[in-house]
Amino acid sequence: MTGATLNTAMFVEAKKRPFNIKIAFCNAQCIAAWSICLRSTNEYKIYAYKKACELAITALVRARELLTLLGTKYADYLLLNLLIIILTGMLLEGEVMKSAKIWILLDSRQAGGIESHVVQLAQGLLSQQVNVCVVFLQKYGPHPIYQQLQVLGIHYQILNGKLSSLYQQLKKQRPTVLHTHGYKAGILGRVAARLANVTVISTYHAGEISQGKLAFYDCLDRYSAFMAHHVFAVSPKIAARLPGNTQVFDNFIDNRQLAMSSGKQIAFVGRVSTEKGPDYFLHIAQMLPAQQFHLYGDGPLLTQLQQHTPTNLHLHGQQDDMSKLWPKIGLLVMPSRYEGLPMAALEAMARGIPVAAFNVGALHKLINCDINGWLVEPDNVQILTEKINLWLTFSQPQKSALQVAAQQKINRHFSSRVAIPKLLTLYQQSISPPSGDKDNKKNCSHL
Repeated sequence: MTGATLNTAMFVEAKKRPFNIKIAFCNAQCIAAWSICLRSTNEYKIYAYKKACELAITALVRARELLTLLGTKYADYLLLNLLIIILTGMLLEGEVMKSAKIWILLDSRQAGGIESHVVQLAQGLLSQQVNVCVVFLQKYGPHPIYQQLQVLGIHYQILNGKLSSLYQQLKKQRPTVLHTHGYKAGILGRVAARLANVTVISTYHAGEISQGKLAFYDCLDRYSAFMAHHVFAVSPKIAARLPGNTQVFDNFIDNRQLAMSSGKQIAFVGRVSTEKGPDYFLHIAQMLPAQQFHLYGDGPLLTQLQQHTPTNLHLHGQQDDMSKLWPKIGLLVMPSRYEGLPMAALEAMARGIPVAAFNVGALHKLINCDINGWLVEPDNVQILTEKINLWLTFSQPQKSALQVAAQQKINRHFSSRVAIPKLLTLYQQSISPPSGDKDNKKNCSHL
C-alpha cells in the first residue's frame, strides 16, 4: 500500500472517529512547528524548536492512546508517521544549537578554578559546533587564559568593566544565552541581561564563607540569583546557600587527549589561601621529612608559608599553565576546609592521578576510598598523612590500579562528552522567546 493510500485511509477513518482527528491535527501542528523552526531567525529558532518538541511528545502520547483504542489496524502508519517526526526533530536539534550564540562571562585577574572551568566549558561547546564567546568584564593586564583560548580557537572579547558596556554589547550582539561565573560577573551579568532581554544562567562555584568586603559581594551575588533564568551550583552545599531553585551541575573536563601521568611527586595544586588548607599541607610535609612535597600556587598565605617552609617542601608559586607539570605528579593532596567540586581534582584524575583529600564539598561524588583515592574526616591531618604514607608503600601494580580507576571515573561521569549534551538541553529549556520579532511571535503563537 502506498503512502498516499495510507493517508487517504487515515483521513476517511478520522471522519468516523473524532479521536483520529485529534492526532491528525496534533501531527499537523508538529510538522508546522518544525517548519517554523527552520524558517525562524537564529534568535527565535530555539524557542520554536522547544515548542515543536512539546508537540511531538503530545503526538506520541495521543498515538499510544489511539493504538489502545483502535488496536493495530493503523499501527504501521502511526509508527512511521511519528518516526519521521522524531527523526526530523533529532536532525534539527544539531542545527538549532549551531544557530545559538553562547556568551560565557567572568571577571578574572589570574588563572584559577573558575578559569579552568570556563575553558573546559567553552572547549566542550565548541566541540559541539556551538558558537561560543568568552567575555571578560575588564582587563587587569596580561592573562594566561587569553593565549590558551587563542590556541583552542575560542573567540573572546574584553569589556571596560562597566555595567553600561555589558548592556550595550548584549543589545548589539544579542547572544542566545549569557552564562555567568563568579560573583562580579554574576551580579552585573544578571542585571544587564534582564535589561537587554537576554536569557541569563549563573553558575556558583565558591564553597567558602567569605569575610570582610567579599562577604558583602557574596551576599549580593547569592540574593540576586533569582534574576537568573536558571541557576547551577557545583555542589549540594553551595546550592543549599542559595535562595530559590538551584540545580547541582557537576564540573567536568575534556579528557580526550590527556595521557596517563607517570609522575612521582606528592603535590598541592591551588590557591594558597585558608579555605584550601596549604597550612595543613605544610604540616604533612613536616610529619614526613623523608619525602619531598611540591606546592603549586599563589595566594595570601604564601608569604607566611615561606617563613616556615621545611626543606622537603618546594614552593613553585603561581603556574599559568599546569599542563606540563601534571605529568610529574603522582598523588594530589587536597587538605581543603571548603570546596565545591574542584577542577584540580578533575584535572588530576583525568590523568590517572589519585587524590587524597578531606571529605568536604562534593569530593565524595568523585573519590571512592581505596579505589581511586582517599577521603578522610575534615581537619584530621594525622589520618590524611597515613593515607599518603600508604600510597608510598604501594607496589607499581597497586598504583596502576588506582590510576586506571581514577581515569575511568572521569570518563564515565565527569567528562565533557557526558556533560555538554546535558548542558545544551538545559540551555534550550531556559531560553525564553525574545522580544521584537513580530513575525516569529505570530508564527509561534499559533502552535
